[in-house]
Amino acid sequence: MDLNLQITDMAGARPEHSTVIVNFVAAVRKQLMNSTCYVFSDNIQYRFQTDEGDCKIVIPDASINCRIKSRRGSTFIDAPRFVMEVLSDSTENYDRNEKKELYREQEVDEYWIVDWRKKQVEIYKYESIVEPAGCKRA
Repeated sequence: MDLNLQITDMAGARPEHSTVIVNFVAAVRKQLMNSTCYVFSDNIQYRFQTDEGDCKIVIPDASINCRIKSRRGSTFIDAPRFVMEVLSDSTENYDRNEKKELYREQEVDEYWIVDWRKKQVEIYKYESIVEPAGCKRA
């Protein structure tokens, strides 16, 4: 089993980075109060299998998941509906490239990249591919 792990120096987040996450989770939690969806902060991991067959584990800064029964221990094995990554110097390239492509491939409905330094949010909406019964991806 190839986990294809990437080691990243996570030398403690800046307070602004954490504030964005906490404020987002607090605001969304109220909106999801009577929903089957849950908002999670940066302690939840997702395990995905890529199109190449590799296993990737990611821990987004925030996510909204409506498929909470797809959990194995502390890891979800199905894609969340929404993911937010707050940029930091050590993860910006990974968030903008590899994670962005992985979330698109896994059919995450919406991906936000938040740059607290520029006070800017990039929003990517991905359309799910619905395939007719009996058809396989090319």
